[in-house]
Amino acid sequence: MKDTPRSALVTGGAQGIGKGIAQRLLKDAWQVAIIDADDEAGRETVRELSAFGSISFLPADTRDEPAVAAAVAAAVARFGRLDAL
Repeated sequence: MKDTPRSALVTGGAQGIGKGIAQRLLKDAWQVAIIDADDEAGRETVRELSAFGSISFLPADTRDEPAVAAAVAAAVARFGRLDAL
């Protein structure tokens, strides 16, 4: 299991504290998917942080339960599992 990268889904990951958490996880060799309602900021964050590791953006408003469920499913499909949310 130690050779398998850990994976996380970070809500609000396109800016502020969420972006900082995503960056820290990437620097620690985690695979990261970020959720944010701001499409433009999400795409920009992926461009900015991709130098640190594997990151993807899943557009979703956390107030929209079906959208969040779809984002979680997409992250699990991409990484095979989630170790942190």
